[in-house]
Amino acid sequence: ATELVFEFLNEFRRTFESLSRRSNREVELARMLRDLIMRYNSDGGGRVQQVERDLEDVTDMMRNNLGKVMERGERIDSLLDKTSALKAESVSFRSSAKRYNDDLWWKDQRGKMFLCILA
Repeated sequence: ATELVFEFLNEFRRTFESLSRRSNREVELARMLRDLIMRYNSDGGGRVQQVERDLEDVTDMMRNNLGKVMERGERIDSLLDKTSALKAESVSFRSSAKRYNDDLWWKDQRGKMFLCILA
């Protein structure tokens, strides 16, 4: 968009310099300025609209990306919750398995002691 402004100013300066040497320059200058503004408004409007469309596209992409990041954050939080629950369950399972193994060992030892007493 700034390129368009500098193009306009450069063309205005060139035309102004050529018209400033003439005798009826106020009328010609006003006509030249009016024509120049009309031409840049009709030509430059497409450029400005294109920049606005591009800006809107980038804005939509950023909103979409932010939504995905937030969704990913929720999934990570869910995974962290599941991980901590799994850890708690694994600790519980380990203690239950150790208790069960200890009970089986004592039963086996009692059986061996009973056989030794009988024999």
